[in-house]
Amino acid sequence: MNPNELTLEEFAAALSPGSRMIDAESAEGRRLRRTIARGLVHLTLREVIRAVQSGHRGRRAGEVQQYYQHWYKEEPLEVIKSYGRPGRAIPFRFGSEHIAITDARYPLRLITERLGKIIAAQNPREVCEVGCGHGRNLFYLANRMPSIEFSGYELSAAAVNVARRLQQLDLPCTEYGRLYRLENSTMDNVRRIRFEQASAFKLPAADESFDLVFTSAALEQMQDGLDDALAEIRRVARRHVLLYEPFGDYNDSLGRLYLWSRNYFRLRTSDLARHGLRVVRIWRSLPVKPTFAYAFALCERA
Repeated sequence: MNPNELTLEEFAAALSPGSRMIDAESAEGRRLRRTIARGLVHLTLREVIRAVQSGHRGRRAGEVQQYYQHWYKEEPLEVIKSYGRPGRAIPFRFGSEHIAITDARYPLRLITERLGKIIAAQNPREVCEVGCGHGRNLFYLANRMPSIEFSGYELSAAAVNVARRLQQLDLPCTEYGRLYRLENSTMDNVRRIRFEQASAFKLPAADESFDLVFTSAALEQMQDGLDDALAEIRRVARRHVLLYEPFGDYNDSLGRLYLWSRNYFRLRTSDLARHGLRVVRIWRSLPVKPTFAYAFALCERA
């Protein structure tokens, strides 16, 4: 049976010690909402000005690759240490009634945990993540689901190098392992994850190679080549495709404007049918950043 929507109680219980939730309709909540709205308008205007100056919105494909190649050059031990440092104290919205001010690591862990529950409910044997970064999601999933074979494709060669080196560490004893509650007994499956450098526009896998293919905030950077990426994801998927992305129909007008200004992901869940993906279920009760909101869309390969 598929997992239910995340409840407010589950969300509150998953936050870091000392975090507090603010009622969005309280005086403090209204002030915070106004602050967030002003900040979002400022960010959007900044992106529009940049677009006018550069002649295009957002980053082109080559610029995205260059950005992440630089971003993922950290040493593995530095990546691990970063999970032991408190996340930024930024607002995270949950639904329309509450705003949480919290250590950002905990909402991110909660999203990964929900990702795992959705995947487990589909009973796959082979799972692939497209745009896996340095493997954060896959390390957690492989540790929790030792009977599943996991693969990860990532555009940045630096990220793949870091992921492969992280695999060899004693992760349960690290800051990352403690945060994500990794267990020693299933680390062999973590070390079997196959990481490979590849573009989402040309995945090095045969047709219908994986029972389930998923993305986690990866397609949002690929608006200019989105049709090609979705075609490749559908091609290599045997049964299911799970997308955690900022779908337009789950964002308000300010969120959609910000996504447009950065030339980010603007697909609606209703558009997935034309890509050969039939939506089975949507999950939207998730902690989201002030800028724009995400949803999980589980699809069957049509």
